[in-house]
Amino acid sequence: MDSFDGGNPLGGNGQAHNEFGPADSGKGQGLANAALTMGIISVVGAIFILPPMILGSTAIVLALLSRGGDAVMSPRARTGLITASVGLAAGLALFSFSLYYLLSHAELLEELIRQYDI
Repeated sequence: MDSFDGGNPLGGNGQAHNEFGPADSGKGQGLANAALTMGIISVVGAIFILPPMILGSTAIVLALLSRGGDAVMSPRARTGLITASVGLAAGLALFSFSLYYLLSHAELLEELIRQYDI
């Protein structure tokens, strides 16, 4: 039977909790949140070339740093790592395809050089 916590919504000891135990409020949660946000933006922005590369690689670093000294990564950081990897892979695939297409069609490359006076 639960003891009366005096009406404190955070529980008797002042820490947030849910029915599964204490809420995950570790020191790396800010980094995990940033990694998840950047990972999602890198997936959504995968139609461009540069943003997924910058945001995806930064999100991967932040997700790995969010572990701190723990052996296990939080679910939010793991999701950020996965979304960042997908965004980074999509950006690299788009870059590779664009470069291949440009180099395999010489007339496009000549038109590009003529247009920009390179």
